[in-house]
Amino acid sequence: MNEFKDSSVQELLKQQSTNKKDPDSAEKALTIIAKVTLWFGILCSFALLIIAGVKEEESLLLIMLCVLLTSITTWALLSVISNISITLKSIDRKIS
Repeated sequence: MNEFKDSSVQELLKQQSTNKKDPDSAEKALTIIAKVTLWFGILCSFALLIIAGVKEEESLLLIMLCVLLTSITTWALLSVISNISITLKSIDRKIS
C-alpha cells in the first residue's frame, strides 16, 4: 500500500513540475518588481530633490534620501532572493 502511495505521489510531483512552462517565471517576475521599485524610487527621489530646491525645504531632502535608500535596499533584497531561488533550482535540477 505504501509503495503505491509513494509512486503515485512521485508521479503527481513529476507531472506538476513538467506542466510549468517556465520554471524561473517567479524569479523573473521578482526581478522585474525589483527593477521597477528601484526606478520608481530614483524617479521619486529626483522629483523630491527638484521640489526641495524650489521650496528650499530641508525636510524634503531628508525624505528624498529615505526614499532613495529604501528603494535601493528593496531592490537589493529582492534581487538576492531571486538569485538564491534560481541557484537552488539549478542545484536541484543537477541533483535530480
